[in-house]
Amino acid sequence: MEKIKANILVIDDEKIIRTSLDKFLSMKGFCVRTVQNTSETLSTLQTFSADVILLDLMLGKENGLELLKKINDENAIIIMMTAYGTVKTAVDAVKSGAYEYITKPYDIEELLLIIERGLNSKKNNKLLDFYKKKSLTRYTFDRIVSESPAMKKAVKLMQKGIEKNVGSILLSGESGTGKDFLSKVIHYNSFRSEQPFFVINLAALPENLIESELFGYSKGSFTGAEKDHTGMFELAHNGTLLLDEITEFPYNLQAKLLRAIENKEIKKVGSEKIKVVDVNLIFASNRNLKDFTSEKKLRRDLFYRINSYPITIPPLRERKEDVIGISQNLLEDLSGTFNVGLKHFSSTFTNHLLSYLWPGNIRELKNFIERNIILNECDDDVLRISEEIQQPVTFHERKIDSLKIENYDFEGKTLDDIEKLHITETLRLSCFNISKAARSLGVGRGALRYKIKKHGITLHSE
Repeated sequence: MEKIKANILVIDDEKIIRTSLDKFLSMKGFCVRTVQNTSETLSTLQTFSADVILLDLMLGKENGLELLKKINDENAIIIMMTAYGTVKTAVDAVKSGAYEYITKPYDIEELLLIIERGLNSKKNNKLLDFYKKKSLTRYTFDRIVSESPAMKKAVKLMQKGIEKNVGSILLSGESGTGKDFLSKVIHYNSFRSEQPFFVINLAALPENLIESELFGYSKGSFTGAEKDHTGMFELAHNGTLLLDEITEFPYNLQAKLLRAIENKEIKKVGSEKIKVVDVNLIFASNRNLKDFTSEKKLRRDLFYRINSYPITIPPLRERKEDVIGISQNLLEDLSGTFNVGLKHFSSTFTNHLLSYLWPGNIRELKNFIERNIILNECDDDVLRISEEIQQPVTFHERKIDSLKIENYDFEGKTLDDIEKLHITETLRLSCFNISKAARSLGVGRGALRYKIKKHGITLHSE
């Protein structure tokens, strides 16, 4: 049996219209009900959940617009039909809640397209509502693990900034510390939470595209500009815009950005028309902005404006109290993503989480947990470190107690000489296993091979 596409209610006082629409739409896979007046309509809607309502403007002596106001069904797509087509009636219909307006005699295939377009629009709106509600529950302060003093301070500043409706916030921190996530927490807990949130990574855009992507451009402003293009500032109106990697913003455009921040005004490329935009701005950077002002890569006036409300996000190595909590959240999220029932870490896994420095911060931590989930072969709810994954080792963990350099005269030796000896001894102790030696030395295999070649070290087992 063919699946019913949607429920359609046809409201028309002409029997021939009701019959023809019933037959055509039923053939197209819709479930159709037909009525001819207000009383039948209201009675039918008590038991029939209509996805689409086709409503005639004139129902004998009754007015379809008045019935439209009485229907009051936010879930139904209402399409007005009439032989009396005027601009005023179209405007009145849309104002009263109609999705679309079509005049008789109409092309039946055109009507079908309007119905399907309306259903797609409804589906997309439901999807948007779903993700919006999901975002409101996902990006809460409860999701931020902040047992460490440094993170507690950052969270307090975020909450104060939201409370005071700070117009621009700077999030500074190493790569992978969660600046993108925290910017969403700021947005979805502000009074702008129902409004759009956009992210633009300036490092990922070619310099010649940054202006048009941020501010938009007018038709004909340059070769290939065949129509107007709306920029991120305009799209984010009344919402929040995250400018990631702000140090990559071109110097020659910084005055234009400053004007957008201070005056809330933008101009599209190729246009002199000023447009007012109300946007909360969040800037993110993993570098020291002051260094860029001294190097004349960042205007001082822009720096002071960006830096008006700075929040420093500490690296994971300074948040030891938070590592397990963050890991538990990641395990919960990733278990849902991969549809597995993992709930706990093994003691070995937990010890590794606490002993490793995580130079890649939360991003590295997430990748490590994800890889172990993918390779997990146990049936219980405990995640263990897979034998397929080499545990990363940081400098403070390296065990080189067995590496003893005795009877070696360091006097007069260069740093290269000592480095060569250290590498040679580490290779010997690891039986000339490149991967093992690289882990002990805290470098990559490629870097170690370069050093071996540089120092002319012979690879052989003794």
